[in-house]
Amino acid sequence: MLDYRSKAITMAILRAAVSGYLIYLGFTMIKDYVEGNSTLAPWLAWTCGMFFILGGAAFIWYSWKQYRAETKETPKESADNTVEKPPEAKE
Repeated sequence: MLDYRSKAITMAILRAAVSGYLIYLGFTMIKDYVEGNSTLAPWLAWTCGMFFILGGAAFIWYSWKQYRAETKETPKESADNTVEKPPEAKE
């Protein structure tokens, strides 16, 4: 019955995992440079690290907006528990 909500939650969890991994990669690049374990040029390590961190943060923001939009759109159910099609999808 609440299939749309469980799908939204599943997608939000997957998006959060991707966002977290991007942020982790960014911090790891910068940390490795600071500790001297990186062979990257300083400007490249900082640029790539910040790119991943900002990309992960932007994806978190996008994920939150998508989750809110997906859970806000609740399909109407009829008396026999079947989901009605939107008006534009009816023939």
